[in-house]
Amino acid sequence: MEFIRLSTWQNKLAPFLCLIYSFFYKNPNIGFQIKVKTLFILLLGIIIIAIWASLVNNYYDIEFDIKVGKPNGMAKLRPTTRKLTLALSIVFGLIYSYFLLNHNLTIILYGLSFICFYLYSSNAIRLKEKPFLDLLADGLDSQLFPSLFIFAFLFNANFSNNYIFVFSGALWLFFSMGIRALIMHQYLDEEKDKVVSLNTYVVGSDPALKNKIESSLLILEIFSFIIFAFSINWITFFIPILIYGVFIFTIKKKLFSLKFVYFRCNSTSNYRIFMYDAYTLFTFCTLALLCLQNTINCVFIVFHLLMFHTLFIVKTWNFLAKSK
Repeated sequence: MEFIRLSTWQNKLAPFLCLIYSFFYKNPNIGFQIKVKTLFILLLGIIIIAIWASLVNNYYDIEFDIKVGKPNGMAKLRPTTRKLTLALSIVFGLIYSYFLLNHNLTIILYGLSFICFYLYSSNAIRLKEKPFLDLLADGLDSQLFPSLFIFAFLFNANFSNNYIFVFSGALWLFFSMGIRALIMHQYLDEEKDKVVSLNTYVVGSDPALKNKIESSLLILEIFSFIIFAFSINWITFFIPILIYGVFIFTIKKKLFSLKFVYFRCNSTSNYRIFMYDAYTLFTFCTLALLCLQNTINCVFIVFHLLMFHTLFIVKTWNFLAKSK
C-alpha cells in the first residue's frame, strides 16, 4: 500500500462514495444488488486512478524525494521496472474502460484523469511546478474529472434535470478535496520544496495574493457544498451544520489547545481542518436517510465505517469495554 501511496487517498475516497450514496437516495427504486454492484465498479475505477496518480508522481519525483529524504517506492526499482510498472497501471485503466464503461462520456472523463495526472507530474509539462496551474491541474485530475466520471456512469451519460446536483457535487470536491487539500499539502512540504527549488503555488506566490486567493477558494467551496446538500435534502445540510456548530462551540470552550486549520497546516500542532468534520457528518446523514428508505441499506453504513473509520470503531469498542 505504501508503494502506491493508497493510504493518502483514503480521505479522498470517502467523499466520492458520498456522491454515490446521494445518487442512491435520489433514486430509491434502484435494487440493492444493483447498488452494491455499481458501488464496487466505481470504487474499483477510482482506486485504479489513485494507483496511476501515485505511480506517475513517484516516477517523476524520484530525484526530488531523494534529496529531501522522502520515501519513494519507485526509487527502489530498476529503470526498466519503473516503466513497466507505469505501463501496467495504464493497461489496467484501459481494461477497466473497455469492459466496464459503456458510454463515450464516461470513458473520456475517466481518461482525462489519467492524462491530467501525467501533465501534472511529467518533466515535459510539469504543471506541478507552475503556480496556480498546479492547483487547477490537481483539482481537475484528482477530483473534478473523477466526480464527473462517477455521475456520468450513474446517470448513463444523461444529466438532464440533474445539472445542479451533478456540478455542485463535482465542484464541492474540486475545491475541498482537490485544491484545498493540495494547498495544505504544499504548506506542509514548503521547506522541503524550497530545498529542491520546487516552484509550487505556496513557494512561488506572493503572500498577500495567497490570502485573497485562499479566502475566495474557501467561499466557493462552502457555496458549492451548500447547493449540493440542498439538492439532496434540506436535512443533509442543517443537521450536519448544527452538529458541527455544537462541535466548534465545545472546542472553543473546552479544548483551547485544538486549533482549526483552513489552509496552513503545521505537522507539530494539534488541529482539525475546518469543515472537513462537517463533510463527514454530511456523508453519514446521507447514509442515514438512505437507510430510512430501506433498512437493507444499513449495509452501506457498516461498509463505510469499516473502510474509512476503523480507528473510530476500535476506540468506541475500547471505551465500551472499559465502561462495563
